Amino acid sequence: MSWKQFQPIPSAIGLKRVGVKVVRCENATSFLDIRFNKGVLEIPSVFVESCTECIFRNLLAFEFHFRDDANFMASYVCLMSCLIKSKEDMEFLESPDYLQCIRH
Repeated sequence: MSWKQFQPIPSAIGLKRVGVKVVRCENATSFLDIRFNKGVLEIPSVFVESCTECIFRNLLAFEFHFRDDANFMASYVCLMSCLIKSKEDMEFLESPDYLQCIRH
């Protein structure tokens, strides 16, 4: 497949519209423990604070620096940037089951 044929992952609302069920991954051992099976996307709950972006950026830099072909953080950030494209996506995922935002 060429890059021109690549279809990005739809947003959270887009997935919901086409019948994909988004649920909380109950037995997750990490925020990276995301699963998709038979039309169900399981996402672990994640606490989001004012420092979360800084932590993720530092983890990305650490991951890129060591380049051991394990791009876990980059994959997670890419997935989340696909899922969250609008205010509606954020509101949908901001329920207590997915992203738990702590506002300061």
